[in-house]
Amino acid sequence: MILKDKVAIVTGSSRGIGKAVALAFAREGATVIIAARTKMKSRFIAGTIYETADEIHALGGRAFPIRPHRAGAVDWAGQGGERSNCYLAKRNQR
Repeated sequence: MILKDKVAIVTGSSRGIGKAVALAFAREGATVIIAARTKMKSRFIAGTIYETADEIHALGGRAFPIRPHRAGAVDWAGQGGERSNCYLAKRNQR
């Protein structure tokens, strides 16, 4: 576990290469921040941030799914499934 006690932020990790990278980091011990736009299941689009998080949890890893929004806000789902909005501070904002 070469990434134990490290945090990896992986964008586009609800499916495809991003998901594969997130799972690889988790297998190596990293806590993974899953950042992608897809949070609800659809018959048109495969994969959600929650499905990726569930797979990482099944591996015994830690994962935190977030969905970036416009204007610097993100939707954060915590370990226990609680959901809240976190707003990121913009650089050089006065």
